[in-house]
Amino acid sequence: MQKNSPPVAARADTPRWSLLPAGGIGWEVETAGGLPHVDRVELCGFQLAAVVHYGARANGLLVLRKDVIWPRLRIFPNDTHGALARSFGAGAVLRLAVDGKLVMTERLARARFDGMLRLETTTAEGLGIARDIYPAGDAPALLEHYTITNHSGRALRLHIASNSFTEEIDAALGVYGAYVVTAAPDRTGDFQLAPGERVEATWMISGRLAGDAPLSLDSAREKTRRRALQADLRRTLILTTPDAELNEMFALAKWHAAESIFATKGGLMHAPGGGLGTETSMPSRARYYAAIWTNDQVEYAAPFFGYLDYAPGRAATENAFRLFAKFVNREWRSVPSSVIAEGDDCWSDAGDRGDAAMLAQGLGRYALTLGDRAVAEQWWPLLVWCLEYCRRQLNADGVVASASDELEGRLPAGDANLHTSVLVYDALRSAAALARDLGRPVTVSDEYAQRAEALRRAIEKFFGADVEGFATYRYYRENTVLRAWICSPLTVGLFERQAATVSALVSPRLWTADGVRSASNRPDFWDRATLYALRGMFCAGAAEVALAGLRAYTARRLLGEHVPYAVEAQSPTAIETAQCHLAAESALYVRIFVEGVLGLRPTGLRSFSLQPCLPAAWPEVRLEKINAFGQEFDLHVRRLPAGGDLQVILASRQQSWQRILRATEALTVRFTAAGVEW
Repeated sequence: MQKNSPPVAARADTPRWSLLPAGGIGWEVETAGGLPHVDRVELCGFQLAAVVHYGARANGLLVLRKDVIWPRLRIFPNDTHGALARSFGAGAVLRLAVDGKLVMTERLARARFDGMLRLETTTAEGLGIARDIYPAGDAPALLEHYTITNHSGRALRLHIASNSFTEEIDAALGVYGAYVVTAAPDRTGDFQLAPGERVEATWMISGRLAGDAPLSLDSAREKTRRRALQADLRRTLILTTPDAELNEMFALAKWHAAESIFATKGGLMHAPGGGLGTETSMPSRARYYAAIWTNDQVEYAAPFFGYLDYAPGRAATENAFRLFAKFVNREWRSVPSSVIAEGDDCWSDAGDRGDAAMLAQGLGRYALTLGDRAVAEQWWPLLVWCLEYCRRQLNADGVVASASDELEGRLPAGDANLHTSVLVYDALRSAAALARDLGRPVTVSDEYAQRAEALRRAIEKFFGADVEGFATYRYYRENTVLRAWICSPLTVGLFERQAATVSALVSPRLWTADGVRSASNRPDFWDRATLYALRGMFCAGAAEVALAGLRAYTARRLLGEHVPYAVEAQSPTAIETAQCHLAAESALYVRIFVEGVLGLRPTGLRSFSLQPCLPAAWPEVRLEKINAFGQEFDLHVRRLPAGGDLQVILASRQQSWQRILRATEALTVRFTAAGVEW
């Protein structure tokens, strides 16, 4: 990295939220100030998602709206936006009365979020109301569990009304016939509350086929199940750094990436999410559910699930491979960009976005990381087909042509873009390693390695350029402005232009308070590019500037005004103005640490390379309960007192091994029957 690289701009505004000692984040409304303030967060179960809008008006009064989505209740047209959704506003809550008078207002005192949303309010009548909002685990219901406490200092008569809501969706609108949406309390009547006493009740919103029986759920049991799942996920792939904010956002990102999996008739499907679409049709329709994309679910999320001990995540990943494999063809047409509508349809309106490259790159990394020979054998033909398709797209300059990229024409990408070729290069390296470990003829592995090397040279020759004074990459042939995706070569070990590329990424031309803008001459930003850039800077050894950017980004996303996850985008195009909490972006946040800070890259079914990149202020970093390469193991990297060397400690099967590394040295680790070789 160039010594004169400018520092990454820090976030200047005061955090609204703070870390909680037991995990999660909290907002104290009175002390944080800055009202009015309304935010939203997405919560997912296997059969339902909800985007909960919450906050306080200028006078502190509660704002609450729940946009509820049923991925399996499909609405015509059964397309990307075809999930049934309903919005429930201020009236869709428990209706309370104290001593015969309706409770008309609530004042928000605090909010808590740790994978479940808790809102604590007070009323003029002396009630304290705590709401826990969460979806059922595997039922199509959103639960809003109330704990109502008498803080008045006198006895109160509380009445919970039997208000309810039912809507029937006409069979002509529903793909599977008529649907019924209901909202109702599970407990009603009169309650005498002495000072300090409390009563609990749940408001449940559910959707079902008209012929199915109404749902009956135990909200306490559902809460316990969700808490147990959260605890399980906090006990796998555990990050510990000296920075508590990074640790917590890692844990929450891991959770959100894992929770966004839906049970569909086409199998488990990891999906982006996003909430209500922009259509005005009734009933409402929502995007992006019961659907998968070659970038979100395969390129971004699949490698993450290779490290995480979470069976539904791995099942959803391999189901994505199965669904895309249906489109393999002898005519060498591209696979579609997404499979939608529970697997019944596909979408490819943007043309070939480099989708086979995305599929090959994510599949190759996942298969190697998982370390399961049978799984690798199963998906080897799909990888081979994708790479052959990409070979057939090589242009006269030896780089991979595609009609567009993951931005689908929102910004120019020429007829051959940098990111697509980088993905193919990485996939070829993975294919060479897989061919060797699967016992394919040595000529197969050699061919993939040679193709990777040829593509590496072509990328440098074709894309390497001086852009706005930086000796970095042009994104496509005619490109004359800096683009965010100049970061992608750094994530796959292409370091020929690392110094200038890092400098360009953190320069005022690209870096903003929201991370890397898409192009230096545009206001757009997409968090996926920022997350790639941060990972790439660590991979390239630019630890200090990468840490500055990571801390600023994390503070803004975790503790700022729109929390606590990575967002999709902010763009002049209407569909991206909402900064939705799409799930696969959270997977990219986790990969900053696994593949960037630790520099971990799979090199075989039982092996990986490791090149840690610790910032100078960090004495150590730990990543524990990694489930990869057929093993569960821990990695502990600590800085030695003198000389800048690093001690790497790997623990597995009640054994541990140690190795001393120079600060820029890489290490190859192989698991064997006897233990570890390195």
